[in-house]
Amino acid sequence: MAAQRGVVLPLITLSGNVHGLHVIEAISEDQTFHDAFGRPRMDTYRISLKRYAGGGFSPIAIVASLFG
Repeated sequence: MAAQRGVVLPLITLSGNVHGLHVIEAISEDQTFHDAFGRPRMDTYRISLKRYAGGGFSPIAIVASLFG
């Protein structure tokens, strides 16, 4: 998992806006509002990011971070 390895990844929105390179620090999940059978009716996810200050930010850096 990227959070455990400290992999540097680009943060890109669905509309294509690039917000730089980031490292995933933590991911958590919470299942609430269980139905009568014990199944969660709502999943909540939280992700903690830290901006990566090292290296140059360029299209080449983004591709290199994705494909090693």
